Amino acid sequence: MKKIAVVIPAYNEEKAIADVVNAVNSIFISSDFKIDAIVVNDCSTDGTSDKAFRQASDFRARLLKCARHLRKWPTKQGITCFRLYERDIPEVPLVVDRYEDALHIAEFDRPSDHTAAEHADWLDLMLRTAAEALEVDLKNVF
Repeated sequence: MKKIAVVIPAYNEEKAIADVVNAVNSIFISSDFKIDAIVVNDCSTDGTSDKAFRQASDFRARLLKCARHLRKWPTKQGITCFRLYERDIPEVPLVVDRYEDALHIAEFDRPSDHTAAEHADWLDLMLRTAAEALEVDLKNVF
């Protein structure tokens, strides 16, 4: 699979940055490219580099650690379906199960001070993060 990096400069784009990243990802979703969207925050003062991106980064690191740790055990046992992540990071209250070449991601109920649209953007960011980190086609993330 070919890789491509898209650099997105951002200055005070708190309200629009998630839509921009989603748009970039959607362009390449059905292509033969693995996309890396890199947001460069140019000293924004509005929260552009807010906690969602930090949460996504932490979530990605945890998924990679769990996948690396669990990779050999299921393979040796012939197991193709197993749980990778279960609310390990309190701010990312998700469950991630691997089913062969697909991921099933479920969300725990949680109080949120975000609007429904903001929450949908956050959840989409977490789904894309999991797909990228675990090298699973986004079409196989449910």
